[in-house]
Amino acid sequence: MHVDLAQFHVIERQGYSVVALRNGSIEPVGMARPAPANERGWKDTAVVNPREILTLLVRFEGYPGRYVFGSQILEQADKSLMRPYEVLPA
Repeated sequence: MHVDLAQFHVIERQGYSVVALRNGSIEPVGMARPAPANERGWKDTAVVNPREILTLLVRFEGYPGRYVFGSQILEQADKSLMRPYEVLPA
């Protein structure tokens, strides 16, 4: 995944319930795993494995406004797997 115009730390990784997701909710399962040493530090891209969610600490600098996050894989980006969000002023 990639976050435009922002940097983040990967805090932890965890699995989720596919059945719950099909029913419209996200339900973490199993134990959360801390990010390994090679993922620590500020970055704008991280690998998300199948059936996994990430907890991120994101640093927004510069301006409030609209941002996007999503896949860096072209085929997925073509399928609208980019999502906008808005950062509000403090």
